[in-house]
Amino acid sequence: TSLAVLTDTLIRFMESNPNSIILIEGIEYLVTFNEFKKVLKYMDSLNETTWISKARTIMALNPRAFDDKELAMIERDRKVIKGDEGVEELKRQSKVTSS
Repeated sequence: TSLAVLTDTLIRFMESNPNSIILIEGIEYLVTFNEFKKVLKYMDSLNETTWISKARTIMALNPRAFDDKELAMIERDRKVIKGDEGVEELKRQSKVTSS
């Protein structure tokens, strides 16, 4: 799985579709074929473009696939939603900000 191609494709999409929503599932799969640091850099690139283009990126992953240090690095600079409680909290926050 080429991170360069994936990154370029998603960045071009976000730049040409402001306010878009991107769902990326299986970050742990990418780590299987790429070094963790490269995947983290990929995630950081997407975060930056997400911020600039006002897009939203949702990254789903299995936390058991990472050690504590890796998880801490992934969670840095990202809003983390964990489990059903996290989803419900996000829904409540969305209702408050849209009112």
